[in-house]
Amino acid sequence: MRQPKPNKSYLALDMQTSLTMHPRTKRFSPFKYHHKPFHQATRFSVGWGTALSLHENGDFHIGLGVVGLYALNERWFVEGSVMPGYFNPSIDLNDLGGDFQIRSLLGLGYALDNGNSVSLAITHKSNASTNDDNPGVNAVLLRYHLGF
Repeated sequence: MRQPKPNKSYLALDMQTSLTMHPRTKRFSPFKYHHKPFHQATRFSVGWGTALSLHENGDFHIGLGVVGLYALNERWFVEGSVMPGYFNPSIDLNDLGGDFQIRSLLGLGYALDNGNSVSLAITHKSNASTNDDNPGVNAVLLRYHLGF
């Protein structure tokens, strides 16, 4: 059985909708880069990744961590990642309780014939209670993965 993205790096371009941030936070421009896996088995691979989210109002998050892919069959896959990083709120209403935030992601994807893929994912950013205030933020992402 082939992996949806066998032994490839890829860039994911996201369209994102925030579920819990202040209504003035909109028009996200997230990008995510996954390096070639450092571990690969028949259906499962793990590699390094980084994510950058830029918000219209100036908020941004940058994180670095691990990304796992599990092939359900020839086309469908499940993706998960954990990326600790830095979050900078531009307005007090978007303060997530500290600069250190951990971004987790769980998604379901489909590999296309051209080597790219699409996925739908949910994310959560939180400081994991490392600060007294920990409101967190959730989002839904529609993603297009460019394999190279």
